[in-house]
Amino acid sequence: MRLELARFGGLSSIADVVSIDTRDLSPETAQELADLVSRIDRPAIAGQSPPVRWSGADDFHYELTVTPDDRPPYAVSIQESELTPQFRSLIERLLAMRRRR
Repeated sequence: MRLELARFGGLSSIADVVSIDTRDLSPETAQELADLVSRIDRPAIAGQSPPVRWSGADDFHYELTVTPDDRPPYAVSIQESELTPQFRSLIERLLAMRRRR
């Protein structure tokens, strides 16, 4: 599975992109990410109406593209204020992995 997370906004308004291919990770870490991805409630996120404007200058907007090994890719786009706990866990994990590389 390939994951690409783009984070836009924040105080610096600079895009931050993390790309990870789980085939390059240990089996344990790859499974951890697969579990986090499986917990994202895509129908609930897709049903949210997009905010008219960001609620603050330092808000983030996230775009996650998931390319499973055996299915077509899909993308999820969400404002920081709308993140579910499950989505937040995945984002935090991906950003932490990027910092360690």
